Amino acid sequence: MTAAVRPPLTEALDPSHPYSLVCLSLSDLPAEVIGTQALRRLKLVKTLGGERGLTTEVQQFQDQSGTGIRSIAATIQEFNLPKGEVAVLRALERATAFDIASRRLALLSVLSDDPVRSRLLEDCAALRLDRASQQATEALTMKYTLALFAGVFTDGQEGVRSIGQLVARLNRASANADLAERKRAQAHVVHLQQRFQLKDVGDLLRFFGDFELLVTAIGYYRRSFAGLVPHMRQLDVNVRALSPPDDQMTATMLATVSAHLNHAVTKIEQFFDSFDASFDDILSSAEPQTFKRLQENLQRAYGRVGALLCGWGLRLQAVEAFMRRQRMPPKAQAQIDMIREVVCRHLDQSDLNFTEIDDAIRFLREASGR
Repeated sequence: MTAAVRPPLTEALDPSHPYSLVCLSLSDLPAEVIGTQALRRLKLVKTLGGERGLTTEVQQFQDQSGTGIRSIAATIQEFNLPKGEVAVLRALERATAFDIASRRLALLSVLSDDPVRSRLLEDCAALRLDRASQQATEALTMKYTLALFAGVFTDGQEGVRSIGQLVARLNRASANADLAERKRAQAHVVHLQQRFQLKDVGDLLRFFGDFELLVTAIGYYRRSFAGLVPHMRQLDVNVRALSPPDDQMTATMLATVSAHLNHAVTKIEQFFDSFDASFDDILSSAEPQTFKRLQENLQRAYGRVGALLCGWGLRLQAVEAFMRRQRMPPKAQAQIDMIREVVCRHLDQSDLNFTEIDDAIRFLREASGR
């Protein structure tokens, strides 16, 4: 009798979930973006290894015999992929996670100059945020559009809950039958565009679209972290309990794991706390240059948080898989060996460098006057 397969620790770590942090089925992307049929049958997965303990590889199969994994470079060579598909794979390879925002930001970096293919992304289910995530961001969108576009809209701002609605309102304002009102609205938009140092109005809308996506994605990371952090804390308890008083080498290894784990939890918590405490104040002032720096800092921190969630999520799943395979509670030495292999192996001193998160926290506090 085959044992029932237990679900992943959290939804975000479930490869079958549409918003998985650790897996992307290439068949979910538009055929105009990934057209090679043999490639569309495969998945991109995050695995432990590489820089900062995390890498992107191609999963060819997964069954009872095991999992077939190839590197991105080997896959490109094997399938002799066209230049456009190589660029897409390389962009996704650089993404620190596979949540919706990371997928979109990665793909837009290579498709933004291709209006046909970039437009396809808007209709792709695998790149579209769920309604609950969108609703969570609406209040923030209303707040900063109210502050920035007050000089454009004279008929109130009710309904400006998304960038799509903002575009519709801007189109309405620019088509106002009153010539003076139309010129006033257009002048204000051009003024904003210049203050944000963007080339045209289209760039301005793309900027706010990316910002809305980023803020929504941070909310998703918050929910993912909330599901993962109890398991992180429990691993720390277990690691500390295993530390042997008479084996300095093993005790040092376990202490290293504990230090990395606690630093990750602390930094992620500090980031979300600073975001919550400062974000409303920054949006209320909504100075263009502050806004631009806010997006830049958040985007860098967001990538780092995503890498931490993926890395520790995969380690925790490996620990859980080991424990499930045991018919009896494993002995202390077996647990220590497992932690050394699946948790400690890919840790590096550079993992304790949280510059991107620290910079974002510092900016949030300074920009809000806290």
